[in-house]
Amino acid sequence: MVPPTMEMVLYGNVKGGHHMRRWQWPPDPRTGEVGMLEKLVFKEEEDSESGVYMRFMRSHKCYDIVPTSSKLVIFDTTLQVKKAFFALVANGVRAAPLWESKKQSLLFASDMPKSAFMKQNLQELGIGTYENIAFIPPDTPIIKALNIFVERQISALPAVDERGKVVDIYSKFDVINLAAEKTYNNLDITVTQALQHSWQYFEGVVKCSKLETLETVVDRIVSAEVHRLAVVVNEADSIVGIISLSDILQALFLTPAGAAPKETEAE
Repeated sequence: MVPPTMEMVLYGNVKGGHHMRRWQWPPDPRTGEVGMLEKLVFKEEEDSESGVYMRFMRSHKCYDIVPTSSKLVIFDTTLQVKKAFFALVANGVRAAPLWESKKQSLLFASDMPKSAFMKQNLQELGIGTYENIAFIPPDTPIIKALNIFVERQISALPAVDERGKVVDIYSKFDVINLAAEKTYNNLDITVTQALQHSWQYFEGVVKCSKLETLETVVDRIVSAEVHRLAVVVNEADSIVGIISLSDILQALFLTPAGAAPKETEAE
């Protein structure tokens, strides 16, 4: 039976830039040759650190990042043959690579260097919206909040108290709770009253400063497991800006190398 195939990717330097080659592994059992699937050459101007994510997106197809049901089993060379045999059977594989811990090592995602622009702060990168920010008082009726969603084409609204501090966030997702609670006929209730019915879905308000790095903000959003936006506040905890997930994705993947991201409407 022909063993399952996998792809090998090799990155290297060439004059005026660098290249990426993708091969199919294992080799053809009849010829012993390795079939090349794709070869891409990047120009030197695309080879800066700030374009690393953009190059990754260009050189990979959506299928490349889809998780597979298979797993890679690796045996240490000091493992007993008997245990290795039972491990092969238990995992349903016919072969496994050997790892000599004294001579070789594995490359983990945490070992990869991070781009320098991830260490720049939000103000330097120009990420986010800092003018004409859409927000509402906590006592705003739901019907008014829904109208703002439609008019401004946004997906979430920070709730700001009389002191200018952010106390909550009302999103389009919270509107679903109106149907779940069968209160969609009463759109005159306030945002605060509506959020009291959706506390189990509350993701929290992620706050940050314009002087914090993009890496810090991304880590904070991931740790909080929020799917909306980050609110930029000043020393008095007053709202001064909004950063949406689309702003961050644009800065990471769509912005050309060396160009500052364009400020967008908060979503």
